Formats: sequence, structure tokens, C-alpha cells
Amino acid sequence: MNQIRTWWQYSFLAQIWVLIRSLISNSFLFSPHSLAVWLIILLVLLPYLSTSQIGLILLGITAFYLPLIHNSALKSPLISYSIVATIATIFSPVRSAALDGLVKLLLYFIVFLALERVFIANHKYRSYLVGSYILTNILVTIGGLRQQFFGAQQLATWWDPSSELSSLTRVYSFLGNPNLLAGYLLPAIPLGVVAILLTKRWTWKLLIALSTLGAFLCIIYSYSRGAWLGLGTEVMVLGLSLLYWRFASLSVWVLPALGLGMGGAMVGGIMTKPSLKARVLSIFSIFDRNVDQSISFRLRVMEGAIEMVKQYPLFGIGPGNKAFNLVYPLFQKVRHSALGAYSVPLELTIETGFIGLMVYSWLVITVLIKGIKSIRISPNLWGIGGMAAVVGMIVHGLADTVWYRPQVQVLWWLAVALVMVKPGTLQENREEHR
Repeated sequence: MNQIRTWWQYSFLAQIWVLIRSLISNSFLFSPHSLAVWLIILLVLLPYLSTSQIGLILLGITAFYLPLIHNSALKSPLISYSIVATIATIFSPVRSAALDGLVKLLLYFIVFLALERVFIANHKYRSYLVGSYILTNILVTIGGLRQQFFGAQQLATWWDPSSELSSLTRVYSFLGNPNLLAGYLLPAIPLGVVAILLTKRWTWKLLIALSTLGAFLCIIYSYSRGAWLGLGTEVMVLGLSLLYWRFASLSVWVLPALGLGMGGAMVGGIMTKPSLKARVLSIFSIFDRNVDQSISFRLRVMEGAIEMVKQYPLFGIGPGNKAFNLVYPLFQKVRHSALGAYSVPLELTIETGFIGLMVYSWLVITVLIKGIKSIRISPNLWGIGGMAAVVGMIVHGLADTVWYRPQVQVLWWLAVALVMVKPGTLQENREEHR
């Protein structure tokens, strides 16, 4: 063994390997700074790229920067879910389709690890990446608001023709679907508010405020009921978290009272506009399938999805929409085809079974616990914003599966990374926002 080690140390291959490692370690191309540049490019282009184009960028990030990935605070649940998803793929009734979904899943995990690595390398990159997302939304929201004022062709079947609101326009901007637009913009509200609080320059504050207001209006005009629930939840979480962060000595009754007050104010505002009121009240038509065809359709899809869970309870059918598209027709109700289960927890159970649901719940609970701790740590306002975004996206995901689309999935991991990365020192945070 010693002879082999000695031979290797003095061999030509060993010298080449040392040279390559030296070039990589000293090269900007293979540094966290370069990785941050690619992540910023991804966030800027996210609303304009197709799924396959986003996938190519993710593959490029993986190929170049996998050596930079380090141990993560979410290492255990990430590895555990990856193992469960791999087992689900091996035993999937549509193995090749599930393998495609497994690759996408691992790419998203690597995006989170890359974001985490960049935030740890330099705390300023939190501002750069979140700022890139928020400023990109200015164009996205202008496109959405233009559709609201000038009208837009409804490109898909996400509007119930029997509804009293069928003549209204649901905005979708560059993303082609109002539910997807709303899911994409949900994190912009809490992250925008935090960015306004942290940014020192008034010109940047104004731009961020315009972007955040535009995102809020586009979510409203998307008429996405699931996104509205997520929006209301994240606004309350953000507001209460900031109050607790600023006034930790408040009475235990103050925060619940303020939460109820904020919720009442939002409901009152919605009820003053007939179109919003009708859309909100349609949520309760879940108990009468004849009232809203959209909800009736989703319930039918969920019934078929539950039958899939009964057939594959432990490890599911394997990850990915392709696996779902191949298996669901065997269980669908008459004339109720679908691309997803319209509920993220149900979709997780379909793809990786109850075991996968429990493991992913472990991951989410870990993030939420970390987020609650962030509220008590004064420098980590980004953690508070990330926590509110995570909660809002969770609530939205209870009634929709746009969470699986790359435009939303990348932002989910951005929010998770903001929560999981430890805050910098007070001095680092002051320098970050000069």
C-alpha cells in the first residue's frame, strides 16, 4: 500500500490532479461568487423560461458547482427523502417516468444547497439574490396589471364558464397561468417588506415598494383562491413576527388580538368589492358541487388520487408529473383527466407514499422550527421574511400544485435557505445593506 501511495505522489497523473485542484480553488469560475452570479441569472430569467430551459440551467449549476456543496442544516431530511424517492422510483409501475421525476427532485435539492452555500460564503448575497427576484417582478407585475386594465385572452380552462365572474379577466403576465403567477409572486410580499426595512437608500425603497405593491395587486387580480389564502396567512405571519421581533415584551394577548384584527381588515376589504366577495364565497361551495364547476372538478380529481394512494400506500408511484400522468388515467373518474392532485400533501403521498409524506413533513417542521427561532434573533430579518413566505406557500399548496412548477419550486428553496442560514453579526448586516 505504501508503495502504491509513493508511486501516486510522484506520478504524472498526481501532478496533473494537483494542478487541476489548484486552478479550481483559485478560479472565479468555480467559486461561490460565480455560483451566486448563476443563481442571480436564474432568478432574473425564471418567469420567462420554459421548464426545459430552467432544467438546463440547473444541470449546469450541478455540473460546475457540485464540489462546492457542503453539509447542510437540512442534511438528514434531504438525504432521507432522497432515499425514499429512490426506492419509490425502483418500485414504480412506470419506472422510466419516475426516474425523470427523481432527477428533477435532486436538482431542486442541489439548488437549495447552492443557495445555502452562497449565503454562508457572503451574507451580502442574500440581498443580491432577493433583490434580483424583487426587481424582476417589476416587469412581471406591469405585464399582469396591463392585462387587468386592457384585458387578456384566457389561454386555458382555469375559468368556470358557469360562474357569475366568467366575464372577468384573470391576469397571468408572462407565466401563462393565473395560479402559477400568484404562486410565483407570493414570496415577493414578505421578502419585499423585509427588503424595504433593511434597505437604506430611498430610491431602492421606492422601487421595492412598487414591486411589492404590484405583486400584491397581481395576486388579487389572479383570482386564485388558494393564493389568496396563502397571501392572507403570510401577511399575518409576517406582521405578527415583526411585531414580536420589535416589541418582544408585548402582552401574550396582544399578538392574537392583532392577528384577528388584521384578518378582519382583509376580509372586510374583500367584501367591499363584489367580484372579490363572490370569488371568496365560492370557496365554501365545496359543500355543493353544483355551484362551482372548478371545485367540483378538483374534488373529482382528488377522489381518483386517493384511490391511487390506496393502491400504492407505502412508497407511491414514484416522483414527478410524468409518472402521475401515466398512472392517474387508470383511476380517473369519467371525463376528469388532470396533471396533478391539486394538493401538495396529497401529491407527495401519491409520489412517495405515506413514508415519503412523513419524511417531507419532517423537513418542513425542521424549517418551521428554525423560522420560529429566527423571530427571536434581531439581525435575521431575512429569516422572518423567509418564514412568512414558506408558510404562505404551504397554505397555497394545500389547494393547488403549482408548487411543483420550477418557477415556484426555486423560490420555495430560496425562502427555505433564508430561514435555515444563520444570521450574520450586526456589523455584517449593517454592511450588507449600505
